[in-house]
Amino acid sequence: IPFTAYYQGSAIYISTSAEFSTITINVENETTGQVWNSTTDISDGMGEISISDGGVGNYSVEIVTEYGECFTGNFRL
Repeated sequence: IPFTAYYQGSAIYISTSAEFSTITINVENETTGQVWNSTTDISDGMGEISISDGGVGNYSVEIVTEYGECFTGNFRL
């Protein structure tokens, strides 16, 4: 898997050693239905998306690369 993600404060931080310029990050709180989307520069190997006001719940994360590759994961807060 080319991505590592972690939650800290009110943001999800994404890191990769693969060579991508941009990624699109989609996050959904599956408990409330709230959704966040961001296209971010990851050319330095790091990107982030703020999910402030997300609250507790089950979340899904989808990362789409500039080449159309899709990676998904889940976490709970």
